[in-house]
Amino acid sequence: MEYIEQPKVEVKKNAKRNKIIIASSVCALLTGAIAVSYYFLISRVFIEYDNINLYTFSYRYDVEDSLKTVRIDSVKEDKELPKKLRIPNKLNGYPVTEIAANVFAKTNVEEIIFPDSLKIIGDNCFDGCVNLSKFNTPRDLIVIGTDAFKDTAWLNNHDDGEVAIGSSLYFYKGELEYPTAILTGSDDPTGYAQVVNADNYTSICSGAFKDQTNLVKASLPNTYTTIYPSTFEGCTNLSEVNLPTSLVTIDDYAFSGCSALLNITLPESLDYVGNFAFYNSAITGELNLSNLSFLGTGAYADCNNISKVTIPDGFDAIPDRLFDGCTSLSEVVLPSDETTTNSKISSIGEAAFRKTAITTFEVPFNTVSIKKEAFSLCPNLTSISVYNNLTGTFKNSYVVDEESQVGSWVKSEGTYQGLVKIEEKVFCDSANFRAIVLVDENKNKLTNENEVRVPLTLVSFGGVNNDSNLFTGTNVTSISFTRYLPETKFDADYIDRTYVSIIPPQFATDATKLMNITFDKIKTINRSAFANCASLTSVYLPDNVEVIDTNAFEGCTSLVDIRLPEGKCSTVTTKLFAGCTSLKTIIIPSNFQTIGQEAFLGCSALESINLGDNSQISNIGKAAFKDCVKLASFVIPNTCKAYATDIFSGCTSLTSVNLSNNSYNKKISDNMFENTAVTEIHLSSNYNQIGNNAFKGSKLTSLYIENDKQVITITSSSLAGATMLENIFVPENLLEAYKANAKFADYVSLIKANIA
Repeated sequence: MEYIEQPKVEVKKNAKRNKIIIASSVCALLTGAIAVSYYFLISRVFIEYDNINLYTFSYRYDVEDSLKTVRIDSVKEDKELPKKLRIPNKLNGYPVTEIAANVFAKTNVEEIIFPDSLKIIGDNCFDGCVNLSKFNTPRDLIVIGTDAFKDTAWLNNHDDGEVAIGSSLYFYKGELEYPTAILTGSDDPTGYAQVVNADNYTSICSGAFKDQTNLVKASLPNTYTTIYPSTFEGCTNLSEVNLPTSLVTIDDYAFSGCSALLNITLPESLDYVGNFAFYNSAITGELNLSNLSFLGTGAYADCNNISKVTIPDGFDAIPDRLFDGCTSLSEVVLPSDETTTNSKISSIGEAAFRKTAITTFEVPFNTVSIKKEAFSLCPNLTSISVYNNLTGTFKNSYVVDEESQVGSWVKSEGTYQGLVKIEEKVFCDSANFRAIVLVDENKNKLTNENEVRVPLTLVSFGGVNNDSNLFTGTNVTSISFTRYLPETKFDADYIDRTYVSIIPPQFATDATKLMNITFDKIKTINRSAFANCASLTSVYLPDNVEVIDTNAFEGCTSLVDIRLPEGKCSTVTTKLFAGCTSLKTIIIPSNFQTIGQEAFLGCSALESINLGDNSQISNIGKAAFKDCVKLASFVIPNTCKAYATDIFSGCTSLTSVNLSNNSYNKKISDNMFENTAVTEIHLSSNYNQIGNNAFKGSKLTSLYIENDKQVITITSSSLAGATMLENIFVPENLLEAYKANAKFADYVSLIKANIA
């Protein structure tokens, strides 16, 4: 057998070391690859969720991109911010596009890293961050809010002058020279001490020139589509503005307080005028808003020189305070459809036409509510007309499809067109206002122009629980709650379900010209509803009235007679007719149980009160008939269980009173007959006490006491001031006890046996 010897393997020098080096290199490469991957993965993906626990945030819907986005709303109170703060790209998987107002104000951040997705930085977002000196400009940034970087190191370190963020003019630091103009390249700079070239920027940020009183002109390039909030707010010498033909939006407060701005031409491209955009500016003459699709709250409030306004077509509401304080505004032109069944405006906003000079107003057929103070303090307003609908024309509503986000006007089957709610103070202090005139589908007047009539669809008239003052300070003479029913076929079921049943507090307080009120299905008349209606002469209250609250007719100085309702109403409430100085007679039906405190206080002409044979009165309140100087007699029914003080005090003509014999009555109350003409009082056996000053200043001559069980209790003043008292008749079995009683020591000579 032949053996073949294996060749020897030559071992190379340092082979082991080389293997180690190779392995280390591979590991290093892998580590580098992992590090690079980590950087891209973490910084581009996971970093999007970094610090999610720091923020409170909400979701928005970006219509333009059809994406759900995130707005950071606040920083959680228990979290401390790092000095170098990275705003996350995403939260919960959705891109961060907005930071709300004030979120990081007065925090200790020094550097901010914004994501490129950020579009909006809210007002005062970093206000007071005194150490903030560095931040990047997000790629998608569109809006920088007013004072977003106020009092930051970044802003403080800039020299006075134009301060930019990216291609936007963020702020003009310092005070402009007089006169200064913002011009485009084609404008002539001659005549200005200082010029800002608007062509250098793609936009001017919110509040950039706020309160710059030396700015006199602003001419903006046609590349601008938006004037951001407060851009020129408070520029009191700004008298000339040239708006770009590309302009779409004038945002909130953009020209607010520009008191020298007399004229401004709105381009046809303009679609949006924000809240208080021209508040307290000097815009003069006619204002045509027909191209707009949005008007904000108070957009033209306190523009005292506007005389005529044309409202755009397609609006679903007239905004709150839109023309509030426009004292020269005498004509409002609504789209022609608004007084037809094609009407779209569903509400007239709070104080929308307050303090204007309009004389009449046609409420759109589709209007459901007139909000509070809408027509208050309008010195020339005499009437409004309202659609009286129960013939089947249905409300128009603007409905947006959730998927397509496309809207359209549709009829709301089952909901009639017509006014449902008139809120408080709508006509308050409009001194010449006198009528709500009802009209039919063809705009024919159904009621006269000197009367307030309630439309069939109305449910809430003047509010509910708040002080209404709906007709306070007006020229209204007649209010009718009786509904005007059409002669043609109408929805009877609907009319049985909807009607005004509550008159709110202070409904017509101080409506000094009001003479007539006709009630219908009213159930509740709230406090002071008709207080101080000095011209009101008579009131008929139907039996369906269940509650008449305190002071309802107080101070109606011309009210001569009134009939209280028979039914569920049971109380003549506190001060109900107090100060009704012409009221002569009143009938209180048997269903009433209480006459409240000061109910007839000061009714100086009141001669008789008829309680009827079956009266259920159980309580008479303090000073109920005080100072009724012509009241001659009164019979208190035996159902009455208690008297309060001062009931007849000051009734100087009162000569006869029959007291209740109810066993619950134990006491003649304090001051009960003070300054009356009563000469005799008979106290039945249940009485055991006479209160303080009960007969002070009265003409009482004889007091008859029938309680034979005990000597009744008196105080030192009970009979004091009864200077004409001659006889105190007491039961014979207690004659000596009375004479021996120290309380009666001053009256011993008057005490006599009461012989039946």
